[in-house]
Amino acid sequence: MKRQLANGLTNLGSVLWALQGPGEADACLREALELSEETDEVRLKQTVLRQLSNMSGRPGQGVGLAEAAALRSRMNTLYAQTGRDLDTSCTICLEPLE
Repeated sequence: MKRQLANGLTNLGSVLWALQGPGEADACLREALELSEETDEVRLKQTVLRQLSNMSGRPGQGVGLAEAAALRSRMNTLYAQTGRDLDTSCTICLEPLE
């Protein structure tokens, strides 16, 4: 049940970010990250971390640069654990991450 809720919050966060900006989107994604930590869903954690880190470095976004670096570090660790290469493109606009 927590996995489905985390997936729903992740999707909602993505939509809210596209429509309204970081406020509620950030809250949804952080809740999804907590739930994915509880369920140990690695792929879901990767998705949420990628979305949170994509919100960084832009004026008015919810995630600061230092926090974004920490999120990317966690994401890199998860990708290394699963044996996959890090996907370095934004999940929304498909531009390379900076």
